[in-house]
Order: sequence, then structure tokens, then C-alpha cells
Amino acid sequence: MAIHEVGRPRLIDRVEEISGFRLPKTLEWELIVPSNLHYADRAAVAVLRQVHQVVFHHRLDVPIRLAVVECLSNAIEHGNRFQARKVVYLRVRCNRRAIQIVIRDQGEGFDPAEKRSLEQLNRKLKERGRGLHIIRHLMDEVRYFRDGREVRLIKRLTAGRSGLDRQG
Repeated sequence: MAIHEVGRPRLIDRVEEISGFRLPKTLEWELIVPSNLHYADRAAVAVLRQVHQVVFHHRLDVPIRLAVVECLSNAIEHGNRFQARKVVYLRVRCNRRAIQIVIRDQGEGFDPAEKRSLEQLNRKLKERGRGLHIIRHLMDEVRYFRDGREVRLIKRLTAGRSGLDRQG
């Protein structure tokens, strides 16, 4: 099984010309990712490739790539429990104000309120369990839906509202 692109990237708003380049105002794109950690980084690189069609800030590459890999890894390992028949859905919406990434697994969900503090993890010398803390540090907004089976990441590129408020 491989990463599967759901349709083609869709332009939500009209294209506008900036400095001689024709760029979409908003792009929406979806992937289906197999429940295998091998695909997490590949999917993150594919996300960046699409984001670069709308906004090109190299300073965003590492935080977005790391957050997407961490979220996909969590969805594959903890959500889908590496079950090959399950997949992870990934949707990207971006414009020049913000990047929104939604990742949804087919697992049973979790309660994000039950997360451990970094102090607790450090006291117990745990090597794992810091992913959610890293994601919250890298992104401007992290929200959970569908009983923890879906995470919505937002990275703002400018101050104010993202313009990506459409629920989905």
C-alpha cells in the first residue's frame, strides 16, 4: 500500500498574481496514509510540497514537517495500532495567512485532557510521551475533535484570523 492522493489539489479561491507569479489564494488537498510509520515522513514532505505552491517560507518547513510526522506517528501507532486495514486521513488547507492541517485516524480516540505534564515525564525519566508537547510548541493552535481521533493544527503566517475557519 502507498500514500494515496484524494483527487487533485483544489483551488478554493481565485488565483491572484503577485510579483509576476500566479498563485492560488487558498489550496485544499487530501491524502490517505497507510498505517505504517514508513510513510509518515513521506507524507510530511508531500504536505510541504503543496504548501509551497501557496506560501514559501523556509522557516516553516521544520516545524510543519516535525508536527505532521509526530501527529501521523501518533495516529498510526496509538490510534490505528499499526493495523494495515486502517488508514490515516490528512487534509491541508492553506492560504497566505495560515496553514491548517487536519489528521484523522480510525482508532478509538483518546482524551487529550489526560495528557501528562513534561515535569511528570522528566521525573519518571520516560523516553516517550513528549510528542503532544512538541506539537503544541511548534504550532499556533492544536485542537482535538471526534473524541481525540482528529487533530487540527494551525500555523499562522500573519497576525489575526487564519481565514481557514471552514469546519470539515
